[in-house]
Amino acid sequence: MAAIEQAIHVKGQIVDSAGEPVIGANIVVKGTTTGVISDIDGNFAIDAPKNAVLLISFIGYKSEEMKVTGPSVKIVLKDDAEMLNEVVVVGYGSQKKSDITGAMVNVKSEALQQAPVGNIGTALQGLAAGVDVQMAGGNTHP
Repeated sequence: MAAIEQAIHVKGQIVDSAGEPVIGANIVVKGTTTGVISDIDGNFAIDAPKNAVLLISFIGYKSEEMKVTGPSVKIVLKDDAEMLNEVVVVGYGSQKKSDITGAMVNVKSEALQQAPVGNIGTALQGLAAGVDVQMAGGNTHP
């Protein structure tokens, strides 16, 4: 009868190459359906057998594999510039550029910050071709 590996409670943190926490990264024990997501500080906790492999992934970063050797780990994810060029964040989620069938326009945050207005709707007016911002409720709400 084979010995059953005892699981250990692994706590860790996921950061990017600048040391900033990665929020919402996926951490899965390889070969299982056991997984968790990192919190707002990049922290996570998962039960895994000793010597198991953790798969760590997040959009825009290269996936990492790490062998469980102890109860504490720190994982640094590296940027994946190629993947970032393929993903577009839209108002209802994120999609690959190749899957988008409608027209897209990019408005830089710097342009919005420089606009001397009181709300985002007014700031968008005139920055994106074909976009018409209409105000409702006496010109106070976009």
